[in-house]
Amino acid sequence: MWSPTRREACVLPDNQDTAQTRTLNRAVNVCGGLAPLAETLGVSAETLAIWVTGQATPPLNIYLKALDLVAGGRQGRRLTRRSSR
Repeated sequence: MWSPTRREACVLPDNQDTAQTRTLNRAVNVCGGLAPLAETLGVSAETLAIWVTGQATPPLNIYLKALDLVAGGRQGRRLTRRSSR
């Protein structure tokens, strides 16, 4: 299974390059890797990898949390602080 390392982005086929996959890949970078983002979002790394690679679409609440992380919003700052403790 593909697993991005710190600061590594996923290159996806055009049919899997969606707003969700782009946002999740950016969130991987913001959090410093797949495992830290999975912990921040409260999901398994395996499930997150499926969403990041476009094999499945994440639930709306997960996508919105990732979007907030990428945008640097209030929720994103709170999530990343909590996961770094």
